[in-house]
Amino acid sequence: MLLNALMKRENIDEVIEKYSSNRLKAKKEEVKESILGVLNETDIIRLKICLENINRLEEQIRQLNAKIATMVNKKDVEKISKAPGLAEVSASAVIAEIADPRRFQNDKKINSWSGLAPSTYQTGGKKPKSGHITKRGNKWLRRTLVQCATSAIKARNSQIRQFYLRIRGRRGHNIAIVATARKLLDIIWHLLITGEEYIDKHYVKKTIKKSRKETLKLALEEAIPLLKQAGYTIIAPG
Repeated sequence: MLLNALMKRENIDEVIEKYSSNRLKAKKEEVKESILGVLNETDIIRLKICLENINRLEEQIRQLNAKIATMVNKKDVEKISKAPGLAEVSASAVIAEIADPRRFQNDKKINSWSGLAPSTYQTGGKKPKSGHITKRGNKWLRRTLVQCATSAIKARNSQIRQFYLRIRGRRGHNIAIVATARKLLDIIWHLLITGEEYIDKHYVKKTIKKSRKETLKLALEEAIPLLKQAGYTIIAPG
């Protein structure tokens, strides 16, 4: 907003008061000094060109996202958007890249096609060892899923985060985040094939435990039959 104000020669004081956050307003004088003390006419021209390029690219991205949205099944988008780390745009992009999920016989096939399957190598007659992911495969899908995985692991008390933390403890962040992206692809493929809804098992377990504790709070008339069935003798007070 400040940069756009500079391009239009608007009053900086009014722009800061009208649009900026309280944090920025607290540093109003510092912001004004940095802007007025550094930028000259050449800088302003360069900034204007940069902003125009940014606006042009953002408009192109908006148009592409709108086009993708018309090419994918909205129900599928809604379904996999419930998986952690995925939003409508990323879900649409993933579905657009996968196309027909039934062309893959199993999750290993789609992992291999995406380039998320770890490479294997064998030395000295020993068992194959997992290495880094291959550079082959659908790089657009791979990049999108890694971004989704990076977002998914931020969700507290989620199954995906627990999965990531277990691997990170043994193998480090880079391998763990790729494994998480692979896990997300497995989930997405399964949801698209079966039509099931995503349910976070870790969250469900926590909810069940909580509900069990709540069932212990019974009314007296509800508790008496249960105690009798358990073999207790109930004696009225007095």
